[in-house]
Amino acid sequence: MNEQEKEAYFCHTHTNLFSQKKCNECYRGMCYTCLNMDENICPSCRNYSYKQGDFYKNKRLVIGMLIIAGVILALVHAYQYNTNVYVYDNAAFIGVLGIVLFYTISVGFSYFLFEDTDILSEIRKVPFLGFKLMIATLIVTIIIGLPVFYFLNKVYLLLRVKYSRTQVK
Repeated sequence: MNEQEKEAYFCHTHTNLFSQKKCNECYRGMCYTCLNMDENICPSCRNYSYKQGDFYKNKRLVIGMLIIAGVILALVHAYQYNTNVYVYDNAAFIGVLGIVLFYTISVGFSYFLFEDTDILSEIRKVPFLGFKLMIATLIVTIIIGLPVFYFLNKVYLLLRVKYSRTQVK
């Protein structure tokens, strides 16, 4: 039996079992064991789609924002070193630093928030005022800090997948 016949009649994951159905993604054979896991896609396609899915996107977004926050804190320490002033004893400066971090996350994540939704494109379709309403929506969203809550939601989803056995879609 050649390789073509094996692919046609046997499961590509469990090579000793006959295929019962074809995968909807790669059209390779799936056995009864693979069908019990998911009847539409094979284990390798499911694994690939999971790796390319929300978990890795959330991880990339959170790591990016933490790097930006780290850069801001590094700039604060550079300021402290150059001015010979201990920054963390100054409560007003800590308040300003908190506000800067809050709005940095808000501005950074507003892009990702509106990328996941198409509300800005819908607002832009409003005749005559669409562009102005879109800009106003973006500014108000950044000012009230809605993207910060979006960031916290991404952190929660990332931790939930990492520390529990459930899969987030």
